[in-house]
Amino acid sequence: MKKLFLYLLILQIVSLDIYAQNDVDALRYSQTEFGGTARSISAGGAFGALGGDYGSLTINPAGIGVYRKSEFTFTPSMYTSLTNSRYQGRNYFESKYNFNFSNIGMVITYLYKDHKEAKEDDNKSGWVSSNIGFGINRVKNFHNRSYFEGLNTDNSIIDKYVQEANSGSGILLDDLEDASPFRSDLAYATYLMDPTDSVGGPYFRTFSLGDGILQRKEIVRSGAINDFAVTFGGNYSNKLYVGASFNFPIVRYNESTIFEEEATSIDSTNFTSFRIDESLSTEGQGFNFKFGLIARLADWVRIGGSVQTPTFYDLTDRYDSRIVSNIYNKTYEKSSPNGKFDYQLTTPLKANTSIAFIIGKKGFLSVDYEVVDYSTSRLRSSSYKFFDENESIYNKYHQTGNLRIGTEWKFDKISVRGGYAVYGTPFNTYYLPEDGGDQAKTFYTLGLGLREKGYFIDLAYVYSESSSYHVPYMLTGQTTSGAVNESTDHNIMMTVGCRF
Repeated sequence: MKKLFLYLLILQIVSLDIYAQNDVDALRYSQTEFGGTARSISAGGAFGALGGDYGSLTINPAGIGVYRKSEFTFTPSMYTSLTNSRYQGRNYFESKYNFNFSNIGMVITYLYKDHKEAKEDDNKSGWVSSNIGFGINRVKNFHNRSYFEGLNTDNSIIDKYVQEANSGSGILLDDLEDASPFRSDLAYATYLMDPTDSVGGPYFRTFSLGDGILQRKEIVRSGAINDFAVTFGGNYSNKLYVGASFNFPIVRYNESTIFEEEATSIDSTNFTSFRIDESLSTEGQGFNFKFGLIARLADWVRIGGSVQTPTFYDLTDRYDSRIVSNIYNKTYEKSSPNGKFDYQLTTPLKANTSIAFIIGKKGFLSVDYEVVDYSTSRLRSSSYKFFDENESIYNKYHQTGNLRIGTEWKFDKISVRGGYAVYGTPFNTYYLPEDGGDQAKTFYTLGLGLREKGYFIDLAYVYSESSSYHVPYMLTGQTTSGAVNESTDHNIMMTVGCRF
């Protein structure tokens, strides 16, 4: 029984290493972006001191207090991700498309009796209105595809599986299937690795590298974080706007990878190639609370501030893998069992400050600055202690700032908008990849709007740039090459809304 427990523990640890629940995943669900309507997005998401738009509620819930009428909006969006992967001096291009709804929301406004005919700049004191809003905004899009290939004369991914089987005192052959069902057992069953004796002495790779192994990897990601929120707020004397929201982010993330190795010369095993298929699906829900204020200091200037508590997620990972090999003049195949793991993730607190300059009835210029400390994310589970993973999060990441700038100019019923945003790298300097891929992100936004008495239509275009660094596998005592993935994303959206 004690031996069985030990192998189950090893299985749990190996599963964690392959299929997430580490610092990479903590960062994935912590890095959200500005989402919502075409109006707020086309102004760079810099709506923290403006309000009066459903997209502003993702930044500062006090924006709901600016509403003087009830409103319904929905925003279909077309998202395109283009990725250039640089690996061993060569470039590989891939793309992925996704149609989605960036926003669906409703705000209900109640004007108090003494203020039903009052304008925004009246001097009456007291509560002018109260508001409640319901809706969902997309705050992260995971859709992406990347591919790279290159010749490796130093090692194979099977060397990683061999190291895992030989770790510690080694895994006995009879126990390999229970102890490492997602990696080493599959490699053994498909004749890519063997023990030196029938009991399970040190394992070794069965084929030679010869003149080098051609390696290929494709990664396809999909999913999103959609934030459902219930927001309350009010307007006091047309000078102070307050708001709070209960937010329930919904995570859906899918990742499938294909890793292939192909011989460039034939050895005594007649090894020609193998393929590893891995899939990961993450689903879960979270909760956070957000509150904020907007103060109208004068007709021409407003300031705002908001705080979002840490988000508390309950997540479930499901995963599996398969290896197909061509060796010894035959084809061998084996699939893993279906894995499942439940865990909790706490993502960082976020604080936002804003200022907006109102140019009469002609337009505005607005600036937001957000602070996030990614080193405070934490993983937890009742069945596994994330000591090493949480230490890695603390050491690898740091506090960073996200800057958003936006403007709008009105020409009768038509509005023209533009914006810029830069989200800082989450990495400490020591952990920045030398070849690039710091995961900072830059946004450039444009938009148009049409306002009529009872309805409005807004268009937005967002161009963003980011880079990440991906190492297909890591070996103890050896260096392995990685790919720099440079992504350019294009997002076109249209908001249709009505006021009543």
